[in-house]
Amino acid sequence: MGYYTDYEMVPNRDRFETYQPIEAFIEGTKVDGWSYLFDVWCGEGVGLTWYDHDADMSRLSLAFPTILFTLWGHGEEADDLWKKYYLNGKCQLARAVITYPYCEFTSICPACNGAGVLDADGYPSIGCPRCWGEGGILE
Repeated sequence: MGYYTDYEMVPNRDRFETYQPIEAFIEGTKVDGWSYLFDVWCGEGVGLTWYDHDADMSRLSLAFPTILFTLWGHGEEADDLWKKYYLNGKCQLARAVITYPYCEFTSICPACNGAGVLDADGYPSIGCPRCWGEGGILE
């Protein structure tokens, strides 16, 4: 069993007029009528174990050295998100950085009238920084 990744690839479309030479090159990468590079180019890059994607993409970018190819990847693990940029056989990796914004609660705790944290049912939680859900202010 392998590690499955979803892939998507797009060249920089502003740099050339037609995809025909690229499509012909990718068609030539098929072995026994099949190629991951071809699948990804056609938009069918879901759930692949394409372990040789760096080698395949580097060969593609060497064949078309002035075209920037971008390969997106989303692996099985939730934080496995990345982009790879290929130009003239070289690769640059950019991993996603997942951040969560700070959330400041502004609700009023009905037990102590302080700025506390409320449970979904509207009662103060034990997280109220003033009364800990007891109603009296703890010093």
